[in-house]
Amino acid sequence: MRTNRSLRICLWWSLTLRLSLQIHLMILQKLLMQEQKNYRKEQARKLREEQETKREREREKERIRAGKELMETKRIAEENERKRNIALRKAEKDEEKKAREKIMLKVNADKLERKRRLGLPTETESASTSNPVSPLDPKVHIL
Repeated sequence: MRTNRSLRICLWWSLTLRLSLQIHLMILQKLLMQEQKNYRKEQARKLREEQETKREREREKERIRAGKELMETKRIAEENERKRNIALRKAEKDEEKKAREKIMLKVNADKLERKRRLGLPTETESASTSNPVSPLDPKVHIL
């Protein structure tokens, strides 16, 4: 009977140990599954962060590219404006020059007309009848 009792105790211990091992194994499996789940979550989080970092870099590159493009467009517009201003000033100067020439022609024509009315010799007539002037004559002023 003692052996029987010992056998039962051994059996009980064996079952208890086996049950305990199974419980431990189940706990370890749960812990492993939880660890794998956490690992997958961490990997997904890292992937999202890397993708967001890439998107931020791309946005920054695009912002810089757009800024450079805007600066180039602005520079071209300013250059074109400068060229227009230069052309406008040149046209104004040419117009003023033509206007002065026209006025000078009118003034000269008026002078000739006045001389003709007064009966004075015109420049073409006076040039052919004038006396030569010596270059040492102090009364003659060259303008």
